[in-house]
Amino acid sequence: MIPAALAAILIGGTVFALLLAILLAAGAVEYQRLTGGARDDRMVEIGAACVAAIVLTYAIGGWPAALAVSMLSLFAIVITARPAAGAHAFAIAGMVWLVAPGIALVGLRATEHGLTLVLAIVLAVWATDTGAYAAGRSLGGPKLWPRLSPAKTWSGLAGGMLAAALALGLVAGIQGGASFLLAFGVGAICAAVAQGGDLFESWLKRRVGAKDSGNLIPGHGGVLDRIDGLIAAAPAFALMHLGLSGLGLADAGLWWT
Repeated sequence: MIPAALAAILIGGTVFALLLAILLAAGAVEYQRLTGGARDDRMVEIGAACVAAIVLTYAIGGWPAALAVSMLSLFAIVITARPAAGAHAFAIAGMVWLVAPGIALVGLRATEHGLTLVLAIVLAVWATDTGAYAAGRSLGGPKLWPRLSPAKTWSGLAGGMLAAALALGLVAGIQGGASFLLAFGVGAICAAVAQGGDLFESWLKRRVGAKDSGNLIPGHGGVLDRIDGLIAAAPAFALMHLGLSGLGLADAGLWWT
């Protein structure tokens, strides 16, 4: 899947938006099966909403406002949901959870230096997974949250954060940026958020006793199993980019220069 993803990122535009729409729509179907929304046939509605939101946001070009509204909506749903709401509340929350990263990635890619920005967040998430696996396997130690993910350790979290921080620091160095420490910090935060996304998906699967989110990718589970970290990290990365730009810590659209 990596060559196809990289090709879409390099091409950008409608091709990139369409790939995201397909992936997130498939993720919405898996999400509904994990949360019980499929019993109400809401999986089709959520998938269509993901596609429509991403494509329309890309066409309109108002991604910063759309991203902010998505995140605020998710917060409101989480704090106001009641147990009686059941699958309906999960369906709404899932739509926002999946639309937010689509808006963030499409919006970032459409900026002047979008290719570098999108590659940076993807690299950070890949580095997180690799660093966490390597550190967790070699160092072991106390479990991070055994009830949700028995294999994850605190050493793995630290290793993932360090790997992502170094990856973005390296990008900053290649770009000739002066703020290595800023890139290092952004990478570490993205890694922590990505691990949180992974744990959230693990919690969803634990609720229904599922090993994988789906079986769309033979031998690797479902789409959500592959992009859960990116789903969480992309909006965080975009918000940090917007915040640093607003503080005057960005030059020509790159937060690390």
